[in-house]
Amino acid sequence: MKGFSISMMPISLATPVAIFYDEHKSKSKPDTWNAVGAIVSTGIITQIIKSTVKRPRPFQTYPTIIKRSHAGGYSFPSGHTSLSFCAATTLALHYKKWEVAVPAFAWAATVAYSRMQLGVHYPSDVLAGMAIGILAPVAVWKISERVRRK
Repeated sequence: MKGFSISMMPISLATPVAIFYDEHKSKSKPDTWNAVGAIVSTGIITQIIKSTVKRPRPFQTYPTIIKRSHAGGYSFPSGHTSLSFCAATTLALHYKKWEVAVPAFAWAATVAYSRMQLGVHYPSDVLAGMAIGILAPVAVWKISERVRRK
């Protein structure tokens, strides 16, 4: 499970790069900027909520839970989950193919599960991270569409 948890950062950061490479042929880059905006907004939203709620991690609250991974700061919401679902949603919005969306969301769900299994998040942390990771990219894409129409 640690491997899935660790994979969040490189895959999340590689998402805009992959979209940029895909759009390079068309000389149009709106989805690249959408991907960057989605990742940045997801990270900012997650950190604002973490610093506001200040929820301790499960292993800090319950001594019977074993911490199996590095975890800094607060628990709610799960940053790994929000960024992995952001990457999955971004890929799904750009490619619009189930062959991309299904594996992307399966990977994101596994990252989310890994955070609970490693003892560093509660289920509600993961659910909130999923919501942020899905809603932020959708909002960025909708705003971008409206701006481009004008």
